[in-house]
Amino acid sequence: VHALQQTHPSSTQHIETITKQYPHCTVLFGVDATDLQHTLPVRRQLKFDEIIWNFPHSNNHRKIQTNRVLLRKFFSSSAEYLTPNGIITVRLCFGQSGCTEMEQQTLQRVISREAHSIPLSLKIDREYKDKQGIKTQATLKNAKNVERDRVIKKSKIIKCRTYSNSWKIVEQASYSDFILCDIGPFFWNVFVECGYTQTGRKGNDKPFLMDLSLTLRFIHE
Repeated sequence: VHALQQTHPSSTQHIETITKQYPHCTVLFGVDATDLQHTLPVRRQLKFDEIIWNFPHSNNHRKIQTNRVLLRKFFSSSAEYLTPNGIITVRLCFGQSGCTEMEQQTLQRVISREAHSIPLSLKIDREYKDKQGIKTQATLKNAKNVERDRVIKKSKIIKCRTYSNSWKIVEQASYSDFILCDIGPFFWNVFVECGYTQTGRKGNDKPFLMDLSLTLRFIHE
């Protein structure tokens, strides 16, 4: 617990909220998502209808292979803890998944202003002309309900990555006989209204951009 609070000071508030408002929930510490068999302090016969991992990251942003291995081990570790119809839900930032067709469709819908329901925290620079990406810029309006020093203040170019430059999540899941059954935008604005805050950028208690992020769901064959 102490190590968690040192890295993520805001975790203290979240833990208190969960334990007080949701007494049926249990908060566990020291659980390794890639080795549930040895780090999940519950009976091995326990099964879950859904296992969710929001924005996993190896903290080694210079070596993309480490994130592929992270996902592969996670799927392998989780398989025996799902019910027969259980689902694994993973949320990834834009460009990470390797599902390039879906990412291109999402991006084009935003560019053409067809996707009014897809949440954006940053303002789109409409003068930026590139069919393969968009340019976003933080504004003071984005700082609502967020401490000013935690706001992403610089402009950012969001482009589709090539498959070879992605985490290849579908491929990693296939090693443990999981198949992708659903994919779509992550409506993070709903989660934020419920108190969710994204932290962990570069292994620290810093926010990261969730714009155009995806929700991917997998079932076991």
